[in-house]
Amino acid sequence: MTAKCSPYFILCSLVLTALMISMVSISLGAVVIPFEVIINTLFNLEGVQQKFVITNYRLPRVILAWCVGLGIGVAGTIIQQVIRNPLASPKILGINSGAGFMAVLVTMLVPSISAFWLPLWACLGGIAAGALVYLLSWDQGTSPLRVALIGIAVASVFDSGIDFLIFHGGHELSAPMTWLSGSLWGRSWVHVYAILPFLLLVLVIWFLSDQVEILALGDEVASALGLSVEHYRLLLLSVSVLLSSASVAVSGVLGFVGLITPQIALRLVGGRVRWLIPVSGIVGINLILLADAVGRLISPPLEVPAGVMIALFGAPYFIALLTQHHQKQNA
Repeated sequence: MTAKCSPYFILCSLVLTALMISMVSISLGAVVIPFEVIINTLFNLEGVQQKFVITNYRLPRVILAWCVGLGIGVAGTIIQQVIRNPLASPKILGINSGAGFMAVLVTMLVPSISAFWLPLWACLGGIAAGALVYLLSWDQGTSPLRVALIGIAVASVFDSGIDFLIFHGGHELSAPMTWLSGSLWGRSWVHVYAILPFLLLVLVIWFLSDQVEILALGDEVASALGLSVEHYRLLLLSVSVLLSSASVAVSGVLGFVGLITPQIALRLVGGRVRWLIPVSGIVGINLILLADAVGRLISPPLEVPAGVMIALFGAPYFIALLTQHHQKQNA
């Protein structure tokens, strides 16, 4: 679909929207902080400031939403382009479930583990799930349909493992249960520092955007153009696994973000991967920021997890997407 507006205009508009939602998010809480106080605090201007609350609680939460939204949005785009399936996502391919299983397991075995190391363990779980999907779907090569179907099966296995751990963990796993619903509550600068190194992978993906576009044309066309299909597919999927696993480790499971953000970006800027990558990342940021802010507004001081809010929007969107895909297949 051809974008009606300039990609530059769309990208800048999305960034400005994310900044505005960020300001609203920082102001929300048990004590509402006026925008003027937020600006005074952030830029160290004269006037009333709220350094402790903003710096230690609300600002790291917002920055983490930016990091996670960028990571999951880009990972979802690459998976859909490489698998050539608009219904594919880190959750459907089992990556989120594998990362979640490992994070819960480590939390249960080592309750005192620092949040800084949790993404590394989650990445191991995501890599294990991704490798299992890739190996089981290999038959003198891989096909997008086979990868997607086996990914759903692998995700179910790891989800069952998470349920088993929670059932036998009892009250000691109440925090992981909240984490599995996808939430930015209680996040700190430690979580931000933990995911920041993984965001460098976004640059790696962007530099490989030409190869992603060639892979999206199909294996036969890509091979005819001289591209090593399986090598680049494995590389791009591995990078996506690391991005989504690190995001899951610090924010919990936000299942629909990686599914719907690439489709929204596709409708905004078309199929050029060089634009899809940044736009899908910014769309992911806006989605998580909005879900987190609305979740805090519904019934304060209680919070509805961001993952629950996203699922309320994502599930109907997924059904509509599935119906549209089915109609195209039968046309």
